[in-house]
Amino acid sequence: MAIEYEWGKNMMKDFFFHLMLTDNNILNKDIKNEIENQLIVLLTNVVKDEKDLVHLDFEIESGVDENDVKIVGNNIITTLWFSGLIPNDVDLTSRQNKIKIKDKIYHFDKKKKKLIIK
Repeated sequence: MAIEYEWGKNMMKDFFFHLMLTDNNILNKDIKNEIENQLIVLLTNVVKDEKDLVHLDFEIESGVDENDVKIVGNNIITTLWFSGLIPNDVDLTSRQNKIKIKDKIYHFDKKKKKLIIK
């Protein structure tokens, strides 16, 4: 059994998935700057204030082998954006390091660099 990828549900996942499908070596440090520039263009279309883009901070890490790549947000805002969630008040969310969306509370664990959902 397999799961079919659904394009258009999360622009960030679509972006990274497209990079991998087009055989880009996203572990190449030179490419990280280009990726960041492309992400800024994508996010400019959805954030309320372009000043919020200062929160874009991430790492691209390799895993066990060259095919294992991990994209890690270094703060709650980037991690939410990568999850397809765009907070209305970015500065407040960043200061509180948490946000409630519908019936879920999202908190960023700074040590583990993980988004915790309760």
